[in-house]
Amino acid sequence: AFGQVALPAGTMREGEVEDPAALTSAIERLRDEVGIKKGSVRIGVSSPRVVVRRIEMPTMTRDEVSGALDFQAADFIPFPLDEAVLDFAILGPAESGPGGDAASTMYVLVAAVPEAVVAPIVGAVEAGGLHVSSVDLLPLALARAVRPRVPALVGADDGDDVAIGGAEAVVSFGGGVTSVVVHRAG
Repeated sequence: AFGQVALPAGTMREGEVEDPAALTSAIERLRDEVGIKKGSVRIGVSSPRVVVRRIEMPTMTRDEVSGALDFQAADFIPFPLDEAVLDFAILGPAESGPGGDAASTMYVLVAAVPEAVVAPIVGAVEAGGLHVSSVDLLPLALARAVRPRVPALVGADDGDDVAIGGAEAVVSFGGGVTSVVVHRAG
C-alpha cells in the first residue's frame, strides 16, 4: 500500500519536527486514508545533525564493537554522546593494503543523531497510533523501500540478508531535505 498526505507549512524544518501536533494529525489522516491499522513501523530520519562515518576497526564481535565505540565515538561525533542515539553495522573485512592483512581489520558504519532530533518524530508517530519498531537513516530506509531485504541499522534482525541486484538511484524530496541514494546490491 502507498499513501501520502501534505504536511502543513512549518511542520518540518531541515528534516526535524517543528510542530509535533501537526505531524501527529498528518499521520492520523494518512492512517485513515490508507486504512492502516495499528502496527509497527520503521521510520527514516534525515537531518543535517545526523552523523554517518565508515570507520576501520580491528576485527571483533558485535558486542566488542559496541564497547569499543563507547570510547572511540567521541572522536567523530560532534555532540555529547550522552545526548546521542548511536548504532552501527559491521560492513565486512577491510581491503588489505600493501602487505596488509584484510582479515585483521573490518569496516563499520556508525550512525549517530542527537536524541532531540529522534524523540519528537517517534513521539508524533506513536501519538498517531503507530508503534515505532526501529529508526533508520533515511538513505538506508529508501534503499530498503526498493530492496526490502537491506538490514536496518537500529532494531535490525541479525539474520537479515542484503539483496542482490544492480545499481539504483532513489531520490527523496521532503521535510526540507533532499536525499539521493545510489546503491548496488542493497
